[in-house]
Amino acid sequence: MTDKVTKPRKRIKKEANPSNSADASSASSNNNTSGVVTGRKDSANDSLSSTIPQHVAREQVQLSASTRRSSTSSVVREDPATSISHHQQLVLSPKLEPVIKRESSPTVISSPLHDAVVATQLHSNPPLLYQPSQADIYDQAFVAHFVALNKGVRTSTPDIPWLTHLPGAYADIKQPALKLSIRATSMAFYAKVRKDIPILVESYRWYNMSLHAQRRSLARFDSTTVPTDEDVLVPTILGLYEVYAGTTPTSVFQHLTAATKILEIRGPHNCSSGAAFPLFKGIRVSDAHKAAVLNQPSVFSTPEWMSLPFLLEPKNAHQALVDVLLLIPACIALCRRKCSLGSFFSGKLPLNIDLGPIRGRARELLLQLDHWSMKHPELCTAKPSEQITPLTKRGHTGKASPLSRPSPHPVLSDTFLALTASTYQATRLILMLLLQKVDETVGSTGSDTRTASSEALSSCSLLDDVKSCAESILEISEFFEKTHPVGFDFMRSVFPLVVVGILGPQEEYKTTARQTLDRWGEMRGVGGLCGAWIDI
Repeated sequence: MTDKVTKPRKRIKKEANPSNSADASSASSNNNTSGVVTGRKDSANDSLSSTIPQHVAREQVQLSASTRRSSTSSVVREDPATSISHHQQLVLSPKLEPVIKRESSPTVISSPLHDAVVATQLHSNPPLLYQPSQADIYDQAFVAHFVALNKGVRTSTPDIPWLTHLPGAYADIKQPALKLSIRATSMAFYAKVRKDIPILVESYRWYNMSLHAQRRSLARFDSTTVPTDEDVLVPTILGLYEVYAGTTPTSVFQHLTAATKILEIRGPHNCSSGAAFPLFKGIRVSDAHKAAVLNQPSVFSTPEWMSLPFLLEPKNAHQALVDVLLLIPACIALCRRKCSLGSFFSGKLPLNIDLGPIRGRARELLLQLDHWSMKHPELCTAKPSEQITPLTKRGHTGKASPLSRPSPHPVLSDTFLALTASTYQATRLILMLLLQKVDETVGSTGSDTRTASSEALSSCSLLDDVKSCAESILEISEFFEKTHPVGFDFMRSVFPLVVVGILGPQEEYKTTARQTLDRWGEMRGVGGLCGAWIDI
């Protein structure tokens, strides 16, 4: 019995340290030579080890076995605390941080396999480690994409749209509602352009969060509060989200009304400079479109708002044209009928009112429009030309307009000219139809005879002039669809199409305009805007 006990003891004494703790320490030390993480075996270490390929692990085990044989033949009764192989200079602590071994004169043994193993351990990213958020990177990417496609092509005007300031100012935004609204809108726009449904669904979550943040921000307003630029920008951006996503038919108008109200609280003097001025101009154009179609006077049609914001910087051609458009609802209101533009022209005027003031005011506005056209003749119409720009070769997949001509095509240098010409034709169409309706009502009573409405209308009948305006609008909309199917100018060109869809002189014009609006809403990502206008 004694021999059986002493025999293995002699074998242990010959091969290694007789101490059990020394034997365990030596085994641990030998395992370290392969570059495997030592210390306690927690989940992070297991994850790190799993990142090493299997063939590398097998070679690593072979290297460990070879190192163990060479080291055990020369080590006799070595202190476990100093039993460390010289093959390894760096190991990872239990916290996965590089630790330099304290050796007086280390011997570096390098090999491609050893270097690969150490590099894998030092640079691998276990799933449990903290990963920095990439939200800001994605935000910048979505915003840059949003700005690049929406700013349009404007070579004829020095105006810089407020949209172009978003990428640089995004990092400095202080109001959570604004940052969330920009994130939601840029994601929704990207999703519509790229047909990415998951991103569109995700954008709705951020949209809801921005709505809650905006309500909390507005709750802090009192009688002494002067809204900041960010306060004005939040409902503007949220309105753009509704243009692309279209959660409800009237949400676009609700956000636009909120932006207008905040500007009204801010006052006309505080909208003449800085970032507020381009914001004011953009909201002013959109509110003029809404006021004309809904036939509701805008706050921007008052004398103070017509003049004070433009004291430091005069109006450009498009803003001067918007002046006439803003005054049309007040002119129609003289008929004492509160209804939308379509309902007004489809119904009859009261017979017990004096239509003289309405006719006189309509002629004044038409004369003001004629003066504008003489000052800016290049912005009044899209003249046909045999020249076709390269971008016009990208035709849409929808059915061709019955009024479109295969050739010649209208050629415009940029989206600003196209938008202005289309808005001019729409404004003129409304005023001429208003004069025609008043004259027809007066003629039916036998109290007056029909006279020429202005010198501009003396060479042709009202109906022919209205047809000409409708055809120009449809041609320009075709230009937009073929060349610049995204952008703010493209969105604003929806308004002239709505006018033709509501007031077209013949059913053919109305049908073509409505088909175009339906196609734009479905294929061009502005379904929320087109859907809001169609049923008014």
